Amino acid sequence: AHSLEEAISIAVENEETEAFVIGGGEIYRQSMPFLDRVYLTRVDIEVEGDVFFPELPAEEWKLVSSEPHGPDEKNPMTYTFEVYERL
Repeated sequence: AHSLEEAISIAVENEETEAFVIGGGEIYRQSMPFLDRVYLTRVDIEVEGDVFFPELPAEEWKLVSSEPHGPDEKNPMTYTFEVYERL
């Protein structure tokens, strides 16, 4: 798809029940009004950068699942996989 609107149209035409937005920063910002669920991985590391996923205000989003994961043989980082739903 060449635009967010075109991607949504394709998903609707194909009767998809979920579509995923995988960035970057401007695409995240543009897609927020269309989202009703967010799958978010929070990696426990400080990084330099100027593009981040938008905040999810508590008055608009509810955390429905949170799964912490420690380092293992495949990944040296600790991270938490979170699921949010729009209120």
